Amino acid sequence: MKKISPNFHEEEFACKCGCGLSGIDPELLYALECVREKFKAPVTATSARRCEKHNRTVGGAEESFHLTGKAADIVVKGVPAANVADYCESLIRDRGGVGRYPGFTHIDVRGKRARWRG
Repeated sequence: MKKISPNFHEEEFACKCGCGLSGIDPELLYALECVREKFKAPVTATSARRCEKHNRTVGGAEESFHLTGKAADIVVKGVPAANVADYCESLIRDRGGVGRYPGFTHIDVRGKRARWRG
């Protein structure tokens, strides 16, 4: 496995369909390292980079930031998703999106503020 930061490997962000597409925006990777440091617990990307076919299969938005490696859906071991989302909002501020879902948090580095609940 190729290590791309102190706590993450490239394979963790690969498309879940197995097509081999991978890659993560450096700003998103930095944000995820900050989340890891804040909670002192493992961060798992349940969905990160997606190919177009997999994005359609999972019902992703046509212009999803997952397609460009600028988004990840995450869970932090032992931490409620609401707490993770609260921290992500304070971290990302006006530079990205945070989606609150039951059981996971979406974070992206789209370059402008976006907030929603799923």
